[in-house]
Amino acid sequence: MKPIYTTCLFFCLFVTFHLAAQTNDFAPVGATWWFSDIDGINYEDTLYTEGYNQITSVGDTIIAGKVCRTLYFSFILSDGSPGPYSFYHYMYEDSGKIFTWQTDSFALIYDLSGVDFTAQDITYGTHFSTDYVVDSVHTLLYDGVPLRTIYAHADDPEASLFYQSGIFIERIGNTGYMFMYNGGDDSFPPSGIRCYSDSTMYYMFNAETPCDTLIHVVAGVDGATSIKPDVYSDGKYIYFSNVQKPYAVNLFSMYGQKIFARTVHSDTRWQLPVTGNAMVILEMQDHGSRFVFLIPVVTTE
Repeated sequence: MKPIYTTCLFFCLFVTFHLAAQTNDFAPVGATWWFSDIDGINYEDTLYTEGYNQITSVGDTIIAGKVCRTLYFSFILSDGSPGPYSFYHYMYEDSGKIFTWQTDSFALIYDLSGVDFTAQDITYGTHFSTDYVVDSVHTLLYDGVPLRTIYAHADDPEASLFYQSGIFIERIGNTGYMFMYNGGDDSFPPSGIRCYSDSTMYYMFNAETPCDTLIHVVAGVDGATSIKPDVYSDGKYIYFSNVQKPYAVNLFSMYGQKIFARTVHSDTRWQLPVTGNAMVILEMQDHGSRFVFLIPVVTTE
């Protein structure tokens, strides 16, 4: 019997050593992400509604010898009701590389160590990948916690799959969404991180937008809804009229990337930047109200 005990002890020590050697700082149990999620668009009236996608790390499991975090993806619609679906992903980190389980193997989604990487599609089942080139790496504070922050871009500017943001943050991931997006996908997948929290930090990426904000009363750019102030666009300029008080104004791409933040004090017009997007999202708010507009943009000079 002694040889059997020795063999079992050796095997247990080997497994323990192997698992201990694996770093897993990404998605500690209890970590939660909130991403904006457009759940309805009426192009005729240029109205849209927005809920959010909440992702929570709910536990550990072992897959193919790797200790994985179990991440639960849930969706809240703009009226506050649960979305029609939810699902799980199983992810692990090894030396800054973040992998997700895909049917029979792990796929790399990003490398948070600060080097170039090849991100694989895990959403559309294409097995395509996109090379990312790191532009710069910085250490920035998030709720007082210093985290490596990576600025990167897709090596092929015409890649069909890409991240909605070029910012990747240690422990948090991509600030656009957790996975890559197909530019031809008109279903408007979640875009734009709102908040991240775990046992050591709680960070709001936009202090004016609570994590669980719901947008279900919104106004169109063509005056379909009667509100004050009035906002409309000719594709090159945004026109503001009947502005009775200062409003904080944020302009976002349809992928959730902030283009600029300004304050409007009176009737005026602003030139729209050429972003390559046919639409951008304009948000106006003060202490008592918040309005959101879809703004058409001329995509070429």
